[in-house]
Amino acid sequence: KKPFWLKLRARLGRDFIPAAMAFDGGDSVAVPQPRGLREVLGTSLEPFLRGFQEDSFRIDVEEFVANHASAFAVVCPDGSHPLAWTHYHTEYCALFDNQLDAILEDLDVERAELLEWLLALRGTAEGLEAGTELPGTGGLMCENFNDFLGALTASEDYQHFVWVMFRAAADWYRREYELQAAAPLPDLVLEVAAVHAEPAGPPTQDIQVTVPEGVGPGELLMVEFLGNAYQFVIPDGCHPGSAFVATVVVEAAQLPPTPLPPLPT
Repeated sequence: KKPFWLKLRARLGRDFIPAAMAFDGGDSVAVPQPRGLREVLGTSLEPFLRGFQEDSFRIDVEEFVANHASAFAVVCPDGSHPLAWTHYHTEYCALFDNQLDAILEDLDVERAELLEWLLALRGTAEGLEAGTELPGTGGLMCENFNDFLGALTASEDYQHFVWVMFRAAADWYRREYELQAAAPLPDLVLEVAAVHAEPAGPPTQDIQVTVPEGVGPGELLMVEFLGNAYQFVIPDGCHPGSAFVATVVVEAAQLPPTPLPPLPT
């Protein structure tokens, strides 16, 4: 079946998506719905976002992210992404689509009813001033309705999904680095380390960079790793198809890309 989120976005049109949705953290970055929860607290729309905060669902999503994070710790030349990432995103969205079914069942609401209600609310909101309470919502301001819709469909945001996976991969590298740093050393090594002690820096990772067609030794090559862009000078002797090793600091991009991708026309 076609995911409800895609149906909703198609029916409501592209302009309901906020230009930028503030990401205020929350207990689980893997479940993005808290981005609009604050605006709907105490209104009749709150249960539709609150249902995504159930512990069992959050655990399922976080387990999915942890199980597949390693697939996102790969070098991406020119910012391109492996096709497998889109498949993982489809599976991620399916978790949210199934949870929506559970929410609607608990509320005794059909998908068609929810869609028609949201369409009616959107039509009403368009005819009122931004600071006006939206009738039929129990207190939601018209200016916050788009934020609610954006939060409801947030799992469809591929860029945010990829950022979540980058962050999980970076956290895994960081934990491994800390475990290695905490491992006990022989007494002789400890004495040498005490003499030559240096401040511990951030974890680093050696990555293998394959030289693409069209570039060669001495030229700059841009790649992405965990959402961060790096430029390397291709070493002597490295030609298209060959690879070289580079060292990077392990950290995910600091903030998720907030705009949702444009809808197809």
